[in-house]
Amino acid sequence: MLDNYTTLNYLLTVMTTAYRTTEQQIRELKQAQHRLEWLMGKPGADITILGRLRLIKLRLDKLKKIAPLFILFFMVQANGMDLVNAIHQVESSGRTSGKIIGDNGKAIGPLQIHKACWQDAVEYDKSIGGSYQDCHKLDYAKKIFNAYIKRYGKGKTIEQRARIWNGGPSGHKKSATIAYWNKVKKFI
Repeated sequence: MLDNYTTLNYLLTVMTTAYRTTEQQIRELKQAQHRLEWLMGKPGADITILGRLRLIKLRLDKLKKIAPLFILFFMVQANGMDLVNAIHQVESSGRTSGKIIGDNGKAIGPLQIHKACWQDAVEYDKSIGGSYQDCHKLDYAKKIFNAYIKRYGKGKTIEQRARIWNGGPSGHKKSATIAYWNKVKKFI
């Protein structure tokens, strides 16, 4: 089964290809339209072919307008996943097995979550549920990360979000979190 990052990369590739293919099809349709318009002056020209081509062109024009929005959406989603995956690498070298404990016993799990961070996240998104010990599981830790970042990182850049994860709600303003960001960005 593909992970979300792989799936989004695949969708981004498909949408980019569809967009490029659309551009090529529009050029070909314009060429065909010019040829058909020239033929329209000839006796026996089939007007329905031109009508069908115009309908296809309208559909392609609509796709051309919405394709960049899909691509942008998938790029934003992929960047969010890149961030949590990069943080996972920095915090625990990508480990997922066993009980990962750090910061002198104050942080747990693959994303090194402190209890106060966990409390903030589950208070913000009560649907997460679970206990602090569930932070040892990567999928659960990512839910905590996402809730915490939604709470404190809304409208912030990827750098600011990483620094908030490291330094708390105002971590993006602390010079002490710059070194953390420099580690994280190497994995993005």
